[in-house]
Amino acid sequence: MIHAFMDHRMGEFADLLAEDFVWLGDYTSQYVAGKGEFLKTVALEGEQPPVMVVQEEYAVLAHEGKLWVTYGRMVVAGPESGSQVLSARIHFTFVWRQQEGRLFLSHANACHVLEDPREVPSPVPQAMVFDRFKAAGQRQSEKIPVRDTSGAIHFFFPEEILWISVKDKLCTVHINGGTMKTRAPLRQFSHPPFLRVHKSLLVNPDYVKRLGRYQVFLKDGTVLAVGKKYYEMVRESLSGICYNIAK
Repeated sequence: MIHAFMDHRMGEFADLLAEDFVWLGDYTSQYVAGKGEFLKTVALEGEQPPVMVVQEEYAVLAHEGKLWVTYGRMVVAGPESGSQVLSARIHFTFVWRQQEGRLFLSHANACHVLEDPREVPSPVPQAMVFDRFKAAGQRQSEKIPVRDTSGAIHFFFPEEILWISVKDKLCTVHINGGTMKTRAPLRQFSHPPFLRVHKSLLVNPDYVKRLGRYQVFLKDGTVLAVGKKYYEMVRESLSGICYNIAK
């Protein structure tokens, strides 16, 4: 499967993927669920020159029933750039599922291995990985579990959620960088810090920039309706947070 991908035999490679295949990579964009979605992200691979795989090491980590977990490492060498041969070291874990006598790849997690330029002990303690990520501040709030329409459960800190809307019995959770739909009722989220501004809308007050007459303006430019029956309560609640409030 690895060689099919690196040689850009994409038909042969795609035939080995499960329909519910999930890919996890180095970057935020490399979290892809679904065979079709993943194939879209690698559509340009076939237009690139093939690369060579060397220093391969594969092993079976676990096998139970029709489920196999494999792991390994390899070096991918590409075309020369000037006097240098471009290469990358990759570590990976694969989960395979047997169906109708065949193995299909259900999950792949692969990452590029970077040499740490700092003078650190060898091997590098895993805890030092977190030195690269400085927390913006200690979070005191508990995460909110939200099950999406496909059944996957996501966990959000309340401060990650901008606002929540409901339409046709589906709630849409608006977060920085995207949205997520859930069949959970809006009342499930009707608790602090969220503020109900309409029968179908909840807002995180931290993201409110201005309150107009029956409208609330968020810092990202979103404008939401404020129901007449909620206006006075919203105005009172925001009085200590938002300095631009309509009379």
